[in-house]
Amino acid sequence: MDRFTVRLNAEAEEDILNSYEWGVRNWGQPAAEKWIREIYSAMFERLSVFPNRFPMAPDADLPEYEVRHLILDRYRILFEIRGSDVVILHVRGSYVGP
Repeated sequence: MDRFTVRLNAEAEEDILNSYEWGVRNWGQPAAEKWIREIYSAMFERLSVFPNRFPMAPDADLPEYEVRHLILDRYRILFEIRGSDVVILHVRGSYVGP
């Protein structure tokens, strides 16, 4: 079975960092650290095998790109498949940032 390489772009990394910082403020550091381990694990495990099984993002504005999404709890991971790479574009949470 072919596996895909999962990569995060700078915006996705920033999204995760912002969510982590929000989590530290609202849940405490141990819970935020648990969350970040779980979200990275889930993203890499699920998107490295058959990422095209996830649906197209209905709100993707650019028809020339095939932006797909994965829903994890209250987070939405937006990504593209580029050859043998899965590029995570954004990780959107339902929280309201600062």
